[in-house]
Amino acid sequence: MVIEKVERPSQAVEIWGRVAAGTGRCRSCGTVASRVHSRYRRRLDDVPVAGQPVVIHLTVRRFFCPAAGCSRQTFAEQVPDLTCRYGRRTPVARQMLEAIGLALGGRAGVAAAEVDDQRERDSDRPGAAASQSFRHCCGSHAAITTQTCATPRASGTAA
Repeated sequence: MVIEKVERPSQAVEIWGRVAAGTGRCRSCGTVASRVHSRYRRRLDDVPVAGQPVVIHLTVRRFFCPAAGCSRQTFAEQVPDLTCRYGRRTPVARQMLEAIGLALGGRAGVAAAEVDDQRERDSDRPGAAASQSFRHCCGSHAAITTQTCATPRASGTAA
């Protein structure tokens, strides 16, 4: 990969680059291609550096597959350890986001499971769905943050 420029316009680091290789390899048949179909720019979010978000603007090429029997007529080049098909984040940024989601989602998931269990027991009571969804919202919010929920709780629910 060739870094063309690095900018810091406003509270972010932006990196502009392109792939240096002159050829690409078809992911279907493995044939090496050199005939370029088109180019386009991808925007990838990366992990922050010194508290500043990092955005990578990567120019990638689409190639014509030269193999006559290949089902794929064109394909886009991928940069190993940086891009994947349809990806909008680098693998490191995706792994970091998944770890945060699992850590916070686990606690919220436990609270949601407890509320759903209570909802099943109270489903025979008239108006149960409205009161339980209100309790579900506040219960999940309280489970994932240490701040006090600004939403008033329904009467009879524990804080």
